[in-house]
Amino acid sequence: EYRKELSKVNIDSAKDKLKDMLCNYQGYKNCHVMVVFDGYRVKGNKGSVEKYFDLEVVHTKQDETADAYIEKCAKELAEKNTVRVVTNDYIEQLMVLGVGALRVPAKEFSSGTGWPASQQTKLPMGPFTWSYLVTTTPPSIRSPRQS
Repeated sequence: EYRKELSKVNIDSAKDKLKDMLCNYQGYKNCHVMVVFDGYRVKGNKGSVEKYFDLEVVHTKQDETADAYIEKCAKELAEKNTVRVVTNDYIEQLMVLGVGALRVPAKEFSSGTGWPASQQTKLPMGPFTWSYLVTTTPPSIRSPRQS
């Protein structure tokens, strides 16, 4: 598949493709989207929170999993917002349900995006780990790390 081939050639290209797709979704739905990439095993990684257009992109720091970051954000954000966490990790789905967020499998998310059928199964997967957090709140909210 295209996504697997792209990730074999260049992980950054696969990440950029995912970020482009999520930017489009965010604009289409007028919601806040945060994509979280796992930096758990990257030695010396200090982590980062940056903007990619209006998309919030988080790279977790060394020894911090994307799952732990998302659980913390979901718990804080779900107190006042509708939060959806998109992941195929079943354990993570259960964890976010426990903190008040909704869980959405990636395939279900991509089929409800309004993207053409040819794009629905082409969310870049690659050898990197990612999950994303979607809230229905206007795009002005920020992750707890930015507060």
